[in-house]
Amino acid sequence: MAATPHGLSRALRLRGSLGLAALLLTGAPALAQDQESPPAATPEASPPAETLAPPAKPEPKVLISEVVVKGIEGHPEQERLEIAVYDAMATRPGTQVTRSELQNDLSAIYASGWFSDVRIQPVDGPLGVQLVVTVVPNPVLTEVELEGIGPKTKMPPSLIPDIFAADYGKTLNLNTLQARIGELQKWYADQGYSLARVSGPTRVSPEGVVLLQVREGTVAGVEVQFLNKEGEATNDKGQ
Repeated sequence: MAATPHGLSRALRLRGSLGLAALLLTGAPALAQDQESPPAATPEASPPAETLAPPAKPEPKVLISEVVVKGIEGHPEQERLEIAVYDAMATRPGTQVTRSELQNDLSAIYASGWFSDVRIQPVDGPLGVQLVVTVVPNPVLTEVELEGIGPKTKMPPSLIPDIFAADYGKTLNLNTLQARIGELQKWYADQGYSLARVSGPTRVSPEGVVLLQVREGTVAGVEVQFLNKEGEATNDKGQ
């Protein structure tokens, strides 16, 4: 995932012993050791060389016996965040998955907007592979600050508290934050300030302070130019 302005990142770390979990590391070549080579085609039946392509090798699948979420122990919203992880994942205990499917699960967890870091580690167990999903939750939202506006801002002081009232004191969700930014942008549009732009976050502190960028554009002047039917501003006399 590309790094965001506030330093959010993610990584897929797959480590395990030289057992089932190792297949998720080594990929298709490990499975191909037990496969028979396809019979060679006869010269008469061979298509032109440029149309030949090596057969695709399927990724190995391993049985997932358990999914364990770590990193949220003691968090005030532990249950909510744990459910968010499970809901985002397609992998369930008792299913067989490939390395690509685990990568999709990691992307889906990160896209839920609750976490600043997500890691998946497969570990061999007696019944199959245990998936350990380690997450780092976003901080609890405490304040929203604006940069780029001055004392003559068009925004009323009550607008930010009103829009973010339901989010204060809760774990910051980046998807919800983007929706709130959209509400700010809509307020400007409704007031007729079509040049105003709200973007961000430019920073999210560990204390839960979110910094947004606001630009309230102003019209410096208006020029009126009259054009003839050829679309030119002057005639053949230079007038």
